[in-house]
Amino acid sequence: MKKTVTIIAAFLMFPGVYSFGQAPADQMLPPPEFAREHQDLSVHAEELEGIIGGLAMGGTEYEHGQMIRYTAVDHDTRVFLTDLPVEEVRTQYLELLMEDMEDQGMPPESLEQYRGFLETEVVQPVSTDAFHAGDMETLEQYYRQAGIDLPAGYVECLREIDAKLDGQSGQSFTMEMNERNLRRQDPVQPGDYFTIVKVEVQQPYMNTLDCSIMEETAIIYTTYRMQLSAD
Repeated sequence: MKKTVTIIAAFLMFPGVYSFGQAPADQMLPPPEFAREHQDLSVHAEELEGIIGGLAMGGTEYEHGQMIRYTAVDHDTRVFLTDLPVEEVRTQYLELLMEDMEDQGMPPESLEQYRGFLETEVVQPVSTDAFHAGDMETLEQYYRQAGIDLPAGYVECLREIDAKLDGQSGQSFTMEMNERNLRRQDPVQPGDYFTIVKVEVQQPYMNTLDCSIMEETAIIYTTYRMQLSAD
């Protein structure tokens, strides 16, 4: 059965579509039905998120006269693989989101505006960049000062992959949805929890599980459980 995808643009145009209660992750950005999950990579990525940054995700904003802080208290990461090129994955996601809004009755005159919103605010453009894992000494020092114990062999693996990819480039793009932006009539209050969904698409994929380079396109789908607080 086709999942319902709820995006902020729909609420701006049709405030009654979704205003109350929590927004499930797969209603904000769905897992990719056109790709297959790699269980071992999912477990590995989940462990890395917990060690080197997943629970450090957060931010601070000044809102309605008070300082708002939000911090990740939990996360879930899944890795999907597909033979589709990065550009095609982006197209697949855009079409999925567009089709869902059309199915929900968005008027034809609004669909073009909606697609523009998706391409500028939700689904980022594909970028092509040269691979470089960075200075390993600086990386190790950063995590050491932060009190983070990197997995055994992790830095050495990055060095090896970096050397293999020297002079090459890859493609990537990201998508992100924040539940706080969807809670129009039922805003998240200090102490409450909300969800952020982040999707990263990469090709090739630097696989630090077995220190290899995968030519398939990887879709890293992470759901963060955030808690809001206010000063």
